[in-house]
Amino acid sequence: MLFCLTLNSQNIIDFETQNTLFVVFEENEFAKKQNGIVVVLGSVYYTFYQNDKSKASKKLLPYWFSYDKYENLEDAKKDEETISYRVHKSLLRKNKDIIISQKDLNRFGESKIARLFELNKKHIFIIDKSEIKNDEILIKKVKFLYTPYE
Repeated sequence: MLFCLTLNSQNIIDFETQNTLFVVFEENEFAKKQNGIVVVLGSVYYTFYQNDKSKASKKLLPYWFSYDKYENLEDAKKDEETISYRVHKSLLRKNKDIIISQKDLNRFGESKIARLFELNKKHIFIIDKSEIKNDEILIKKVKFLYTPYE
């Protein structure tokens, strides 16, 4: 008998052709979430680290994602919140071709990730696994922030 197995591993080109991308965030040793300093805007930063193979430590990556409940102070006064949705968890299964995991971020590397998000100007949404309740996922529109090392 002959068995065929096709592995469907996505590469960066698959994501570059998409207009909207979802990034799955799960807080762990290499992914941290922290509140921003402007409390009124309700800012949350999703930061990623990478295992530094040359040292016995982790390295802060030069990119992160920022969610602001309000885009600016004017929006906060008007109570006009940034885009966020509650959707059924089947979104994960149905849209796996536009969902990027932490494993993908590490595999692609800093420069490819910067090019993917910064240059291609995608609509980026984050799925924070800690905010999944029952069968619903909260997806939030985020900004990609990149500070290249010199």
